Amino acid sequence: MLLGLYTTDTADTLIRAQAAPAAELPPSFSEGYHAAFAESRAFANSDALWRARHEVAQAALDRLEDATGEVYANPEAAARGPNRDALERSIRARFDSFKVERPDLNLAYPTDDEIQAGAVARAQKVKGKREALAAKPGSFASGAGFLLGDIAGAMTDPLNIASMFAGAPAGAGILRTAAIEAGVAAGSQAVIEAGTSGFKKQVDPSYGLGEAAGNIAAAGAGGAIIGGGLKAAGRGLEWWRGRDRAELPREVQDALNVTERD
Repeated sequence: MLLGLYTTDTADTLIRAQAAPAAELPPSFSEGYHAAFAESRAFANSDALWRARHEVAQAALDRLEDATGEVYANPEAAARGPNRDALERSIRARFDSFKVERPDLNLAYPTDDEIQAGAVARAQKVKGKREALAAKPGSFASGAGFLLGDIAGAMTDPLNIASMFAGAPAGAGILRTAAIEAGVAAGSQAVIEAGTSGFKKQVDPSYGLGEAAGNIAAAGAGGAIIGGGLKAAGRGLEWWRGRDRAELPREVQDALNVTERD
């Protein structure tokens, strides 16, 4: 009798558990990192629109190569001007010729509006993935992943790479370094926001001055923390190396002696 009650109770519990919605797990560090890194490159960076347009055009050129073996340079990779216009006209003419010669291939080169729409759609997809992960329950690992992914993605921006050469001089102190790096990072981000606002507005209609200002402030804070932190770490290492070895713990002295002998 007791066994029957136990069996019935267990079955009811399993049924209720299966019917209940599964608890959402927080994103892993890897998921957060890769989603944030991808969003930076597809939406936030100064070259995000260029990269997305290049990918849309390249997809059509890849289909042409797969079908016919013909290879063309991607006009989206070239600077705007007569040479790029001539290349794009020749590509469109070739695609148009295949519509007559080989309609079965169903080849078509996108118009400029279609390239732009495809670029926006790609950015929206990547941004949506990051937002979906961010909406899940958070954890320290996922938060660290998002943060480091944002930093790593921003460091691939051409403007941020260029700004690295305009940082604080080697002789600057910790506070001065932090202030200079904050100004450089904020200035670089301001240029990025100004140059990408139109594209970002297409991708996310809610984007506006408030978000742009927040991004600039966050970049400045990040520059101060990273720049000042690295300077402080360097000063700490110099202090440690300059200490009298006799003041160090015996274990540390032994380790240093072994390292120098080897």
